[in-house]
Amino acid sequence: MRTIACPACDLKDAHLVLEQGAGELGIARLVRCRGCGMAYLDPQPDPAEIAPFYARDYYGGGDAKFKPWVELLRGLLARARARRLARGLPAHSRVLDVGCGDGRLLAAFAALGHVGTGTERRDDHPRPGLAAGGAEIRAGDLTETDLPGEQFDLCVYWHVLEHLHDPRTSLSEARRVLKPGARLVAAVPNFESFQAQWAGGDWFHLDIPRHLFHFTPRSLAALMARAGFRVDRIGHYSAEQNPFGMLQSALNRWAGAGGDRNVLYEILKGTLQEVPIGRRMVQGSAFVLGMPIAICLATLESMLGRGGTIEAWATRESAA
Repeated sequence: MRTIACPACDLKDAHLVLEQGAGELGIARLVRCRGCGMAYLDPQPDPAEIAPFYARDYYGGGDAKFKPWVELLRGLLARARARRLARGLPAHSRVLDVGCGDGRLLAAFAALGHVGTGTERRDDHPRPGLAAGGAEIRAGDLTETDLPGEQFDLCVYWHVLEHLHDPRTSLSEARRVLKPGARLVAAVPNFESFQAQWAGGDWFHLDIPRHLFHFTPRSLAALMARAGFRVDRIGHYSAEQNPFGMLQSALNRWAGAGGDRNVLYEILKGTLQEVPIGRRMVQGSAFVLGMPIAICLATLESMLGRGGTIEAWATRESAA
């Protein structure tokens, strides 16, 4: 465990936000920088300490992360996301997906005619159908992959920065491998969102201890600027993340202090095998009845600039 300064502004002046149990790590302390508003675990777990929290079941049961119908929806959303992120790119552009997971987004970029490279901490992650797209997957952190400089037209961090032990160094490496003027898009949970402030320790996207850092729009922009990027715009809505985050946070609060967290999420992943039928019916009913309400609330908070996630679009500056 190690104590760190804020990676966005280097200030070492933070106040305690909450303490939460983190399995074998004991009690994790979440603090918030008094300068830029970044929240982070302090002390930080070392990579070896955090590795058990990325065991095989974190990626779901079997060869897919979620139930088949959820995987189908994820595929549709990934293809729509790839089209949106690649808008304006030249044909056959080179795309880097940092923390590519099952490679779904890379496959979507390949379907658009782009050439993809991905990095992922695990090299045994199942990626059915990805080989057809010709993407290259490199195991480990981006800083360990030794990619040639100035070769990519687009770099994507899709809900990855919050997991990294050194997000600033990773972004600096992304700047090195991007062409001058190339695009970087990073999406992270929004610690200043209404759902985060309302749910507190029950917020779905808190995910302690895997989420080492919790960003605000200001702290994310500051971090990207220090790594050599010009932030062009910031969005606050994700159809993939915001409504479900709202619903699961509400269910966590409903379960109370002694209840299990993220039960619906784990059922959808297929990692909870011994859930009684009655409990499954309650969770299923909550999903069917609650999602329309969650969609409305998530849309409203995003319109007010306090959505559950942040999506920052930035340009790689020519000068460091």
